Amino acid sequence: MFLEERESKKAWRLHQDRVYKLGRNPDQDIRFDIAHVSRLHAELFWDGKAWRLRDCNSIHGTYIQEQQIQEQQLHPHQWFRLGKESGVMLRLLPQLQALPSDQEEVYYPESPPEPAFSWSNFQGHPEMRNQLMDYTNLILDANIKQPIQGILLLGSQGRGIRFLGRCLAERLSQEREQGYDFISRDLSEANDLYQAGKLIQKWLKQCRKNAPVVFLLQNIDVFYRYLQEAEDYNKRLQQNAQNSPKSNTGQTTWWSRFWGKLGIADISSETEKVRKLKDKFDHNLAAYWGWNLDQKHQEQKIVILASVGNLAQIPESVQQPGEVFSFVLPVPKPNFEGRVAILNKYLYQISTPLDLKLNLNVLAEHLGQIDGHEIAQIVKSAEERRYKTGSSSLSWEHFEPFLPQSSSAIWQPIFIAETILQPIQQWAEHLRGWELSHPELPEVPQGILFRGASGTGKTRIAQLLAEDANCELIAVTPGKIKSPLVGQSVQNLQDIFSDARGKAPTVVLFDEIEAILPRREEQLGDPTTVEVVNQFLQEFDRLSNSSGVVVIGTSNRPEQIDPAVLSRLT
Repeated sequence: MFLEERESKKAWRLHQDRVYKLGRNPDQDIRFDIAHVSRLHAELFWDGKAWRLRDCNSIHGTYIQEQQIQEQQLHPHQWFRLGKESGVMLRLLPQLQALPSDQEEVYYPESPPEPAFSWSNFQGHPEMRNQLMDYTNLILDANIKQPIQGILLLGSQGRGIRFLGRCLAERLSQEREQGYDFISRDLSEANDLYQAGKLIQKWLKQCRKNAPVVFLLQNIDVFYRYLQEAEDYNKRLQQNAQNSPKSNTGQTTWWSRFWGKLGIADISSETEKVRKLKDKFDHNLAAYWGWNLDQKHQEQKIVILASVGNLAQIPESVQQPGEVFSFVLPVPKPNFEGRVAILNKYLYQISTPLDLKLNLNVLAEHLGQIDGHEIAQIVKSAEERRYKTGSSSLSWEHFEPFLPQSSSAIWQPIFIAETILQPIQQWAEHLRGWELSHPELPEVPQGILFRGASGTGKTRIAQLLAEDANCELIAVTPGKIKSPLVGQSVQNLQDIFSDARGKAPTVVLFDEIEAILPRREEQLGDPTTVEVVNQFLQEFDRLSNSSGVVVIGTSNRPEQIDPAVLSRLT
């Protein structure tokens, strides 16, 4: 069935599972910008047998022919009017033959499949889903001789990890013939290390009461971030205590007494508190790893999943399978099928008609490798643009300003020789598809050096490379690395590489790299710089084509760069 407007001959396809709101620029559905139409004028809906029209307390009334109605059944080809005589005339049509041949049709996205959290509804990445199911079955079937711990899911927000956990609980309920509950808690609620530990203990007790259950602990990196902050704080206290000068009488100065008045002069006790909190956390998890092995709990299994919001905050040992979690599973960004499903979901939620020429498959292809949150923002921005332009349906022109540019369009504003541009575009292509593990992707070096005089556009080329690859650019300057605190410069460099690996695909740009990584033989009086160069070499050698990280250095004085660093940059 279709709804036709008399003046413009515009037509909308009607779906029986939807309620259509008719009015003057409402936030959704079918709009008419006419004075005698109220903001929410009427509703058109299917009652199971026929289409009905309901007035929504409109100012100017809803009419079928000349009769004002509150609610009434509609028949095909029957005209009805929103507002007074100068209002909008519409009618139902069973087919489109009565419409002009050049009339553009609109359509609505398909309604989400039922049930909402079915395992098959998580579109895309079947290999990852199968791997998660295999890991879960190993946990549930483990025995005393083969203890199995939980699963650590690596991936930023917007990749559907919470949705995946719900689908897993639904799948287990069917396979195991038990009603698996799903509990999701976010550790970012904690304000400090102590509170984080208490919350984890509290949530694990809830799992025991609700078993069998799939428990998702979101942002577990928060605990390790607080743990690292507490350890760093204690190190600074120790350094301050060691560097505090003493008077001729052998007594410490007012500086040490100041720390004592704050109640933290006993550095050893503070360190002991942090150690106990860490041990308590490990003990709580270990207790629940053993829960599934107890014969008493054969019908009360607990599957613990943990997600990471910022991979840079997680110690490398925790990221290794078997350390804290038996399995570590990367959750990649949505692939093509996943992007189509996410697009359809958010377009269905805003209930705006779509232009017939808007192909969601083509749109999903142009979006590239982005997270679900970014797709939601693009849909929202396109809807705002449609509303401002006064269009009645979403079309390609509303999405176009928010879509990633093509590779040729990105490089068009600058002049660059083809022999230089071609390998740069290969690096961008590699970063765009590194998560897909395609064997046909070009192998690229991990390090690149852009040489040239100041003002030749070296930094701009690096920025365009990141834009072409649709990935994040982490710009590193000497000020972000060097610190007067002992060991802090090395720590800053470690944090940069950890952050890059966590946000991969990533381009790490060392601007003026000769000032950050100079020749070590000329820096013998500066041990900090030597340590930074050594740490860079270690971090760089850990990278591979599967890490999704490319290091770029820019320099107009390459002879001043350390030779070992220079040998790693193409």
